[in-house]
Amino acid sequence: MSKAILGIDVGKSDLTLAWLKDRKFTDKLVENNLKGFQKILKFSKETASKVEVYLEATGRYGEEVTDFLSSKGFDVKVINPTQIRDFARVKLTRHKTDKVDARIIAEYGSIFGGRTYTKIKENVKELRELYRASLVLKEELVTTNNHLENKELLPKSVADLWKKRVEDLEKDLQLVEKKMKEIIFADPDLKLKFELLIKIQGIGEGTAIAVLAEVTRLENFKTARELAAFIGLTPRHRTSGSSVRGKPRISKMGLKTLRKALYLPALTAMRFNPTLKKFAEKLKERGKKFKQIICAIMRKLVHIIFGVLKYDVPKFKIAA
Repeated sequence: MSKAILGIDVGKSDLTLAWLKDRKFTDKLVENNLKGFQKILKFSKETASKVEVYLEATGRYGEEVTDFLSSKGFDVKVINPTQIRDFARVKLTRHKTDKVDARIIAEYGSIFGGRTYTKIKENVKELRELYRASLVLKEELVTTNNHLENKELLPKSVADLWKKRVEDLEKDLQLVEKKMKEIIFADPDLKLKFELLIKIQGIGEGTAIAVLAEVTRLENFKTARELAAFIGLTPRHRTSGSSVRGKPRISKMGLKTLRKALYLPALTAMRFNPTLKKFAEKLKERGKKFKQIICAIMRKLVHIIFGVLKYDVPKFKIAA
């Protein structure tokens, strides 16, 4: 059985393809739409009897082609962009073009492989997009309210304009939040997970929604540490020999939205969750700074969230 590796560099309008077979590359460019997907299908049949597809996790621009190829029986694997970037650095790649990127992705896949892609359910995809829309609305609401801080100094016409904008944003935000809850409570699995999450001390409805919206495929994570790395909360150490002794920092190579969503729950948990309060006190005694303690509490919360969702246990305990 002949086998080929297909690396795809995803763009908004185009897909740059690099077919790797018998250590030789074949490059193609197709549209990022159904017409282009059909071309991939046709060329794959002409190239090999088995094709493994690799592409970076690039959000919505890559989801349609990923879902299409997965539905057609391709073994599709989505790779963290950081892994591809680091692989390119190791290879001392001097140029960065779509063609080079596609080849790097294909070569990475041929060496390291990856985890097979599973499609996001349509209702979960809608929940994710609504949640991200709510974040944009909240940011815009804060900005608009800032314009009204000294409204007495503004002409009445301008102040009225900003007031009307605040009312519209609040109304839109309420509709989005209502729709997100409707999606969750209409799906038995999401409803169960939501109810489990809000039983965790420190986790409110807003954070529970954030977790369900952004952690769309929990089955992709074998351990809580993998989930923490996905969010960007694992420590990054910088030590080498006797001269390099950098302070450990969180990697931040992950979902900024979830890191932000977990910050306030971590503050609450540090005060009212007995186990995490004790854990925070130990860290303080060891000379850890406030920011380090908060990040550690956020990681502990991720471990609890993982345990609760993975095993459907209302109260998943973790050692301090």
